[in-house]
Amino acid sequence: MVGRPLPNHEVRVVDNGQHWFDDSDFEDFLVAADSVDNELFPEPENEIQVVVDDRIDEGMEFPDKTAFKKHLRKYCVSTRTECRFSKSDNIRIKAVCKGFGEPILCPWYISARRIPGEATWSIRDFHLHHTCIGDPYGRNSCANPEFVAQHVINKLRESHGKNVPKPSEIAAEFWTSHNTLIPYHVAWKARNNVLERINGSFDESFRLIPSLCEMIKRTNPGSIATFTYGRDNRFESVTISFDAPMRGFINGCRNVVGLDGCHLKGKYGGCLLSATALDGQNGLVPLGIMIG
Repeated sequence: MVGRPLPNHEVRVVDNGQHWFDDSDFEDFLVAADSVDNELFPEPENEIQVVVDDRIDEGMEFPDKTAFKKHLRKYCVSTRTECRFSKSDNIRIKAVCKGFGEPILCPWYISARRIPGEATWSIRDFHLHHTCIGDPYGRNSCANPEFVAQHVINKLRESHGKNVPKPSEIAAEFWTSHNTLIPYHVAWKARNNVLERINGSFDESFRLIPSLCEMIKRTNPGSIATFTYGRDNRFESVTISFDAPMRGFINGCRNVVGLDGCHLKGKYGGCLLSATALDGQNGLVPLGIMIG
């Protein structure tokens, strides 16, 4: 994955081309190192705040339609209710029970409307009594990948964990905590959602390749950072070789270069090729990489 560029692409360069930390930079670095767990899952600044309690009351207000849907989804999962939207527009929304068993037409429903002249939505009417038996297998379509991914992120924040669990582990933990069975493909999509929240998306990373190459050449004079695109404007390859290890190889390493390659199993596949050397203490010297 290609990292995100620095804000405004600002780089401090001194006359001799070297980059140094001053005392204030070192103190900031120590503070950042102590807060690495918080930076792994940063709190969104403008995230819509929804009602925490899993309840439905008449007159409950929400910042917008999306906040109401999030709260309704959480309520349905906690009460093991499957719902569908029979009406949804910019003014009103109504959710009804999907219905299982006899009778099929369950009277359960919740309706909300937007307050005139505002973006706020409020619950106007509901009937929370079921006449259906619910899904006999404990499944719930309201537990979609986005909902499960947010649950996994919350668990990682609480435990300060850094390893995202496997899909099977996500499904098993969700069954324990919510008494709800989720299919493997839902857990798999939720895991990918969490990984994108941590590492960024593949599409965004490929879009940042030109900026990455430009930054490498600006901050590391003499380095090689090139990329190619095909006729259909699709990414073909990127080659990166830093100047410092290359000079070290020429001046102090044995004249042997090791070549290796591996297949990439990400969204778009491809291959990663590398060239390495050995220094006087048999330590690896990375000479360059190429992704194609």
